[in-house]
Amino acid sequence: MTKAHVVALVAASVTAGLFGSVSIAEAEPPRTVSLVDTLPSAGSATTFSVFGSGGRGVSRRQFVGPRFVLSVRTTLTEIGGYLNNCETIVAGNPQCPETKPLVVEIRPAKDGAPDPDVLLASFELSHDNDPLTVSYESASPHLELSPGTYFALFGPQQDQDVGFLLGSASIPFSFTPSTIILGNIAPDRVLVDEVPAAVRILGRTVAVCDPALAVRGCWHFDEPAGTTTATDSSTFANHGTYLGGVTLGVPGVFDTAVSLDGVNDVVRVPDANSLDVGDTFSAEGWIKRSSTASTHSLMNKGNLGLQLVVTNAGSRNRVFLRKANVSTIAQSSVGVPADGKYHHVVATKNGAGPGTAKIYVDGVDVTVPVSPAQIVQNTAFPLSFGSGSSTRADFDEFALYDRALTPAEVTARFTRVSAALRR
Repeated sequence: MTKAHVVALVAASVTAGLFGSVSIAEAEPPRTVSLVDTLPSAGSATTFSVFGSGGRGVSRRQFVGPRFVLSVRTTLTEIGGYLNNCETIVAGNPQCPETKPLVVEIRPAKDGAPDPDVLLASFELSHDNDPLTVSYESASPHLELSPGTYFALFGPQQDQDVGFLLGSASIPFSFTPSTIILGNIAPDRVLVDEVPAAVRILGRTVAVCDPALAVRGCWHFDEPAGTTTATDSSTFANHGTYLGGVTLGVPGVFDTAVSLDGVNDVVRVPDANSLDVGDTFSAEGWIKRSSTASTHSLMNKGNLGLQLVVTNAGSRNRVFLRKANVSTIAQSSVGVPADGKYHHVVATKNGAGPGTAKIYVDGVDVTVPVSPAQIVQNTAFPLSFGSGSSTRADFDEFALYDRALTPAEVTARFTRVSAALRR
């Protein structure tokens, strides 16, 4: 038996529901979204016999897969399809030795079709290694994409591998997936078509700091383990570097967070003009402390610049806003405990003078002025999150703004996240 490998394309038009396009306000918390899902009702655990199944052919000369549309920044968390990777079966015997797992390529759309000249990323799929079944094979890419139209194209890693993306099956039951838009890249053509195909693409919308708040940097710390870049989702792209062997993937306020060991772990953002917020700014972050034995440094822009710390038990765990290496500008009247929970810390400054510096803990103004006349300066030092000579703490959702947030804005940001934490 030779399985038909029909040249065709896989597409996923993403509107609400089956083809879900992501459309939320930029200031909303992240949420899991289904971009494309045409799997059987039993989900990805179902397997089909290769006999009586057919679909769109995939080969080294033909990559095929669904279209998907993003209207906000989204991290792809799962991409998969019902696939088989064996070219021929003779008298019930597979003729496909030493196959390798298929891959999925992420490409932007160009003129409505996959762009053959731009490959954004490629991921190896899981592999059942059973040529007589058609099963769900997937990858967990954790790939962050900007709004736009894209294609996820399936294909093999080596020339001798040929397979198909499921378009119909009859064993153990009759199944025809919904019709979606498929893209196809072949040496002599780039096409799109609407055909049945069993695929799934899931994502999680990225928590984007509201640009109306004059954000200069927004770090979510939600990268997977092994990542070295702390991505800034603001338009200024002030990306940082994870140093010292930080632990990524710990539970965060939305998705995941970064854990710093207090010994040599730090997140460092290179100096940039966009970080020169001077004496008018807001610094924001969420911290979960493991201990109050040591002070935790949230933000530090170096000598004479912005410094925000949560002190140790000897200083009653209070939050200090400081002009680094000079003096404390303001402190909090309450402390941040090590109670196994995340706490929201915000410091704002609106120039020098009485009433210009504010500290908020969990959405409440708890300011005690100390030296409000101190003027925080721009520096050429990097912006650092965390420091040595401390204890472990988890950081999440840090941001730096070029203006002083109002009390209502701070409370709204705390309420928005704390509501997500209670879900």
